[in-house]
Amino acid sequence: MTPEMRRTAEILRTISRDERIKEVVRTSPLLYPLLLTAAKRYVAGETRADAMKIAQRLEKNGLPSIR
Repeated sequence: MTPEMRRTAEILRTISRDERIKEVVRTSPLLYPLLLTAAKRYVAGETRADAMKIAQRLEKNGLPSIR
């Protein structure tokens, strides 16, 4: 993992743990699309339903997933 990727992952983890930051990001027309694009590399979707669909697809392709 490159230093840039590590830093991006660190920032996303910080955001995911802070409710105030999450609210600012969710309501920002600039930040939300930008961070969503970056987050897609690390998460399976915006909702639990999205994540379950991805997990099922991965399992069908022979990749175990966490449920």
